[in-house]
Amino acid sequence: MLLYWKASGWWDHEWQRWSKKVSSWPLVEGSQCIVGVAVNGAAVSHGSWKTAGFEEVSVLQGGYKQFRAHVLASFGVARQLRVVGGYTGTGKTELLHLLNAVGEPTLDLESLANHRGSSFGALDGVAQPTTEQFENLIWHALREIAPERPIWVEDESMMIGRVKIPDALYDQMRTARLYFVDMPKADRAARLVVDYGARDKTTLAEAILRIQKRMGPQHCRQALEALDAGDLRSVALITLGYYDKAYLRGTSSRSPDRITTIPVRASELRTLATQLKDDVTT
Repeated sequence: MLLYWKASGWWDHEWQRWSKKVSSWPLVEGSQCIVGVAVNGAAVSHGSWKTAGFEEVSVLQGGYKQFRAHVLASFGVARQLRVVGGYTGTGKTELLHLLNAVGEPTLDLESLANHRGSSFGALDGVAQPTTEQFENLIWHALREIAPERPIWVEDESMMIGRVKIPDALYDQMRTARLYFVDMPKADRAARLVVDYGARDKTTLAEAILRIQKRMGPQHCRQALEALDAGDLRSVALITLGYYDKAYLRGTSSRSPDRITTIPVRASELRTLATQLKDDVTT
């Protein structure tokens, strides 16, 4: 767990209140706290934070405002991004994890955002960070990777749920080479049934209703009827009709010579991860 704490104007009773709260958090081994103290603020001792349960405590010299300026400026550093793209249900996040497993640096924005990036993306019920904290988490992930190393990242909209990808980073993602994983719709529908099939019907219906205006009333009604009948494959195929068109519109703004299309079946993602690794190292 990594916590960036913005502290200013501390009084003893404030610290006592927050130390009790922090002490109740389920901190894991190796938990860190970075305390940003305002220029006119009173620093809380390292020992106080360690008492709260953090093993490693650092104080930001110059304060949190200076740290934030550094974070935002860092997104303008040129990165060797490689973007994993493909229609909904392709398994882009799984492929990202497989790339990481074979030693490739990855940036999992959806994991940092606690959101899967669609109307169905918040079904896990986990609260999202603020955009500010999301930016801090991205910075922390990127600082562990040398700028000259290729970094795999999933193709995303600028907004992931309620948090926003930093403009400078998003611009780099849009101009980087896109590896478009072209998986048959039937394979993708089957994957979605596995991913979402155990979810509560009411929750799934709410997710469908959130996109009814863009999906169209007829398709929305058909999806809800299929859901009520337990025909999850039809639900997946109907919603894919909307998501495929939306993704294609986003891809059309990319330069065609920066898109590499790779036909693949659902069972071939592990092999594809090895192939992509070889592609960037040769």
